[in-house]
Amino acid sequence: MSNHLDAKGEQYALLAPDKDEPDSTSGKRSAMVTTGVYCAVMCINGGMVGAFGPSLECFQRSTGLTQGELGSAVLQNRLAKLGGTIVWASYASLLQRSSGNKGLRLNSHVAMAANLALLAAGCAVLGFTTSGLTLQVMMLFSGASYGFTDSACNMLTLWLWQDDARRQRSSVALINAFFTVGAFVTPMLVAGSLHYLNDTVWPAFHSLAALALVSAAFLLRLASPTVPKADVVTDAVQELEMEVVDDESSMDAPGVGRKSSPGTGSKRKGKVSDGEMDAVEGAGCIRCCRRWKVAILMFMTAVIGFFANGCEHAVATWLSAYGVRRCKLSEETMAIMTSNYWTAMATGRLVWALCSGIVPSAWPVLVVNGGCCLCSTVLLAQTSESMLWLGALGVGVGVSSTFPALITLLPECNVEMQPARMATLQLCASAGEMLCPFFLGIIFQFRRYEWFGPVNFWQQAFSLSLLTAVWISMRFTRRSSAP
Repeated sequence: MSNHLDAKGEQYALLAPDKDEPDSTSGKRSAMVTTGVYCAVMCINGGMVGAFGPSLECFQRSTGLTQGELGSAVLQNRLAKLGGTIVWASYASLLQRSSGNKGLRLNSHVAMAANLALLAAGCAVLGFTTSGLTLQVMMLFSGASYGFTDSACNMLTLWLWQDDARRQRSSVALINAFFTVGAFVTPMLVAGSLHYLNDTVWPAFHSLAALALVSAAFLLRLASPTVPKADVVTDAVQELEMEVVDDESSMDAPGVGRKSSPGTGSKRKGKVSDGEMDAVEGAGCIRCCRRWKVAILMFMTAVIGFFANGCEHAVATWLSAYGVRRCKLSEETMAIMTSNYWTAMATGRLVWALCSGIVPSAWPVLVVNGGCCLCSTVLLAQTSESMLWLGALGVGVGVSSTFPALITLLPECNVEMQPARMATLQLCASAGEMLCPFFLGIIFQFRRYEWFGPVNFWQQAFSLSLLTAVWISMRFTRRSSAP
């Protein structure tokens, strides 16, 4: 049996990528160029998000839509983003299933280029349109393209650097940092055009359209990342189980002897040995434990992603109203505080992009981020202006690198980030973006402004407790299983 398992190990070791073999210089250069294009795509997505808010008043004057109709258009844009995320997950799953099938040729970069072309058309129209219906339709299409390309960039970056965990983590951090850069720059373009170009917003949207077309052209010339193969360890366990089941079936049949399959090194005769059955039972136990590990990690990342993105957008949405109504601060002061909150978050993402390749693991970073958010939300419950400043900046830093770190946590734990798992994480994060600000809006509607800090505090306390418990259990399991 040991010889049989050794042969199996050698067979599947040949299927695994050789991580010790250095990549060629041209391959690394191509991967870095591809990562740069993904950064540009994420910058476009962030620019779209950042440009919509300051442009709403101009859209209202140019199209005649009411505030309620504009709010519905923004909500439809967010829902369309969720739809685009689901479409990408389905397309990526089809990519994995069709890997090696020469009859069905799919190209992820072609699909991204098509969505970028659609987004460019939407941006070009949004710059000058005076039709309310056209504005709503373009926001719907741009939301779907945003969801598709955002999910694609994160997934393809994982595939691009699948053999290098540190480069994978730093690249995911980098593309998400460029999303924040886009969201930071376009509001300034909108403000400048509103002030100097007679109440228009076309420079920001037309710049995004031009960048989208250039990025699409580059994507069409670059090779798509290699789609990772299925988990060969799981396949080996399943094949071993099937062989033993076949052996038992052939022995149970009357008058039927054991037949060796051509091409296999198995020479077993008679009934299956107890050692073989113990090996299969052990393999089944390992697979069951692996399933539980994946389920726990997915639940943890989904919950943390929900509350981290929820806290990010809840504070950004209601910080100003809380400061004016509860702390009696001026609107100008709160506008500056909100701007500095986004600046702190952008700085945190850029720092994480620079340091993520040095940090050996994302677990401590997530714990530190959770602790920073927890302490900062305590300060948000205070009415002092200085405490509110510290709390807002602390939350901005705390949530800045949480989502990029979550994306690379599963591969770090030797769990493949499949398209369905990526879609689950992003859908939970998007749900947090919508539901947490909505819940706080209901609280503020009843004038319970003092709940602003405690609600965010208990959300972060739950997330940090869950993260710590899972991290400790993973470390204990790894140590107990070590020889």
